Amino acid sequence: MIKKVPFFLLFLSAFMGSACTSTQAKVESSLISTTDNLSLTTPNLSGTWVLNRELSQNPLEQLKQNRKKSNNSQRNKGMKGNGDHSGSGKGKGNGNRRSENYSKNKNTAGRNSLPPSIQFFLNTSEELTIKHQEPLLILDTAEGQEKVYTDFRSPKISSNKDPDQRISIAGWEDNILFIESTLSAGRVIQQVNLKTSSDQLWIKTAVLTPHLPKSIRFNRVYDRVDTTAENN
Repeated sequence: MIKKVPFFLLFLSAFMGSACTSTQAKVESSLISTTDNLSLTTPNLSGTWVLNRELSQNPLEQLKQNRKKSNNSQRNKGMKGNGDHSGSGKGKGNGNRRSENYSKNKNTAGRNSLPPSIQFFLNTSEELTIKHQEPLLILDTAEGQEKVYTDFRSPKISSNKDPDQRISIAGWEDNILFIESTLSAGRVIQQVNLKTSSDQLWIKTAVLTPHLPKSIRFNRVYDRVDTTAENN
């Protein structure tokens, strides 16, 4: 014998089901609307971008601090090593040589002491022009043009013997574009992030090379330029 289910129970069950569905839809909608950098589609980076000096970090200043910490560390180690022989001629000679070496390192601690391939990534472009149509991204700066494919496509290695040859691989992780460049002098990893709320392009760069005691990390921030207003 089949028992009849009261009508109000059927109504209540249907009401609760629709309410849960409605609540879930509102939560999902809220997550999509309030999340700044996680959208359902890949962001388009096309446009003209101008450097925001206030928000950007100077890579040459980061290089200076990198060298300064390294030289201070080496000098402190040298001073500790001389502690027991400061009164002897041998100790003084070693101290003088270390002092000369420190001065020499200090004089060559600038950007020009690095390989050209590393110097390239320390240059700060005042303006970027990006043409982006998945999976091809073309970046134009005063230093030149760079083309990358954003689908982790295997790069084509040219047959020339250029010691500063660069091989770049790019791909998306969520809405952040990672570009890893392999150089003869090290590696450079860039994270390109479009902040949709402020319409700014944030480029985080890490330079790893045996020519430096530690990696250099810095941010560059670019504001979008409205070229339509200029054309009108």
